[in-house]
Amino acid sequence: MRRLGVDQLPEAVFVIRAGVIAAVNARAAALMGAPSERLIGMALSEILAPGELGRLTEIERQQEAGWALPVTFRVRLARPSGAEALVDLRSLRSGDLLVLTARDMTETSRAEALIGRLAELSFGARPDVLAFLKSAEPAFADLGWTVAYSVIEASRIVPISVLGREDDPITAYGRTLIGRRLDRESSPIATHVAETGRAVFLDNLPSTANAPLKFAADLDRSMAEARVRRSIWCPIWAEGSIAAVLSVAGADLTDHDFVAVQLLAAQLGAIARNARLQSVMLRRERLAAMGETIAVVAHEIRHPLAVLTVALAAIAHESTLSEAGRTALAASREEATRLRRVVAELLQFSRPTETNPTAVSLREVVDDVVAAASSVHPEVRAPEAVVDPALWVTADRDTLRRVLLNLVDNAMNHVARGGRIRIHAAPTAGECRLRVHNEGDPIDAATGRRIFEPFFTTRAEGTGLGLFVVQHGLSSMGGRVELDAADDGVQFSVYLPLAHTNAHTNANANANANANADANGDANADAVTSAPP
Repeated sequence: MRRLGVDQLPEAVFVIRAGVIAAVNARAAALMGAPSERLIGMALSEILAPGELGRLTEIERQQEAGWALPVTFRVRLARPSGAEALVDLRSLRSGDLLVLTARDMTETSRAEALIGRLAELSFGARPDVLAFLKSAEPAFADLGWTVAYSVIEASRIVPISVLGREDDPITAYGRTLIGRRLDRESSPIATHVAETGRAVFLDNLPSTANAPLKFAADLDRSMAEARVRRSIWCPIWAEGSIAAVLSVAGADLTDHDFVAVQLLAAQLGAIARNARLQSVMLRRERLAAMGETIAVVAHEIRHPLAVLTVALAAIAHESTLSEAGRTALAASREEATRLRRVVAELLQFSRPTETNPTAVSLREVVDDVVAAASSVHPEVRAPEAVVDPALWVTADRDTLRRVLLNLVDNAMNHVARGGRIRIHAAPTAGECRLRVHNEGDPIDAATGRRIFEPFFTTRAEGTGLGLFVVQHGLSSMGGRVELDAADDGVQFSVYLPLAHTNAHTNANANANANANADANGDANADAVTSAPP
């Protein structure tokens, strides 16, 4: 057995010839509680609990007949001491040899201990998921696990935290990925879990159907050299959708660990939901207080600003102004205009949002917004809009106009010099998706996580309210906005309910949108497959 390199395997390996044990590895001896010398020469029937030999014989017959059977089978082994061991068993034929690999399923203390420690931690004051995981890091290190927490941002996987022993190369490598937006090719397993919502357990238990045992040993050795281990990947749900992926890597993860990690993922989801609820409550209280203050300040500014604007307009008609005076006057009027816009945004922010959703022609609103934004930014290339006239949504027209105007204005403020701004809308999965894309520098992950916060801005002259107004306005109409992954610029997607009274026209719009996408080779078409990695 040693020459095959399987003594290092974490599974028990039994080599059977003519119904008699010909060889075992160290793990098999430990599992059976007897030295290898005692096991070698025993009949297969002697190490199987009553009735199990008949089951294995029938399973092997079905495999030979081509039945589609599970990869592993739960079997009871009979130890020489008389005790039984519950194992997950896999079998393969190699010439005249029958090779059995078994994983001990009777050992549950580790998973139970982990669940107990995590339960104790959950009673502490852990403000968020990352703080909870950090407090659990010693438990993970004791198990030899590397634990990674990655959030889902616009269909990309973004590792946020990687926990494990400092001397672990897997941990070190994982930390180099923190903050990076990983696509399907870079992170296929996490992407698959995010798309399907199903937990995955990947192990290296030898399961080569008709290959010699040496192949299994070579596979294990190559995985060790590549620092690949068993891993568990679990989705973390929040607000009815998958918000993050929890991944755990370890040398000897078991099915019991798989269950424990899924419980941990559910626990993290609950922590995230509680943290979000607390954040929403605090944010509402803060915004309410800010709104009252802002309303007073804005009203106090609006009156003298109106007087100043009228005075500047009157001065502009004076013919005695010097060239320098006219330059200063133009700058003053421009700043007064900007200040009026800021006051208007502040007042809008301070008012409660009242909407009256009706069936609205999206094309009409978009055309109006493009014209208005282009008049404000004559130096920027006019946005290119592709919206089918038959596409109607359920929205408050004034709120929708304000939302889209803020989005398009944001795009025109950030588009590269001479760059294109594209607006495209089409029905998708019972709702309408409208994309606003501008060419230019992409938004980094840190900025992306804060971009919808009120008063957060990357522009010195910005108020930081535009995108907050977008999110708040859409939420009041049953819609939402998302920041998409875009390597060639910035793209936001607005989702709105389709108008049910125009279902027929929306169906036509869907067909037209698909035809346009095919004709134009739309690189952003929603043709995402969910094939497993």
